Amino acid sequence: MPSKMIVVGSSSQGYKTASEYLTKTNLGSAAMAFFPHIKPHLIRDSLESIGKPFEPISNGIILSPGTFYIGTRNNFEVSPCGYSMGLSQKFSIEDDGNIKNIIMDAQRTSKPIDDHFMAVYDSFGENTICVILRGSGDDGVDSAKYIHDNGGHVIISSLRGGMTMSAKYAISDAEVLDPEDIPDRLEELINS
Repeated sequence: MPSKMIVVGSSSQGYKTASEYLTKTNLGSAAMAFFPHIKPHLIRDSLESIGKPFEPISNGIILSPGTFYIGTRNNFEVSPCGYSMGLSQKFSIEDDGNIKNIIMDAQRTSKPIDDHFMAVYDSFGENTICVILRGSGDDGVDSAKYIHDNGGHVIISSLRGGMTMSAKYAISDAEVLDPEDIPDRLEELINS
C-alpha cells in the first residue's frame, strides 16, 4: 500500500497542467490518483504517451506505490439549467489497499471530485495530499478544506479558474504554487 496518496482534482481546463507537470512527479512510495471532473481519457492518453504506469480506479485493484490512477465520472450529461451532472463514483479502500465497493451513486451530483477525495481521505487520513488544479465551479473544494482542516496537505494551482479561486477563498492558508513547481513540492511532501 502506498505510504501517501496524492489526489488531484481538475476540470477539462486542468488536464494540460496535469499531463505537462504532475505526471513528472517521482512518486517513490506514494501513489497519485487523478479525479477529473470530465474527460478522464485526456489524462489517460497523456500517461500512455510518456510510458507512465496507470490503472483506472476499479473494484479489486490494489493500490501500489509509484502508480498513477484515474477515477472516472460516468454518465456525464448537462442538466436543463446548464450545469454538468453525473453519477458519482464512490468506493472504499481496505487496509491492504484493495479498492472495494465501487458504486455509482444513484443521486446525480455536480461534485464527484468531493466524493473521490473523501474516499481516499477515509483510508489515508493525514497522509492524503490534495492538489486542486484548474476548472470551473467549486468541485473538490469542500473535501479539500476538510482534508486541510484534518491534517492532510492541500496545494492549489496558481492558475485562474473557478475551482482554484474557490479553494483559495475557502482555504486561505493553503499552499498556492505555479504548476511547474508542484512536482518538486510533492516530492518533498512524499519524502517527509
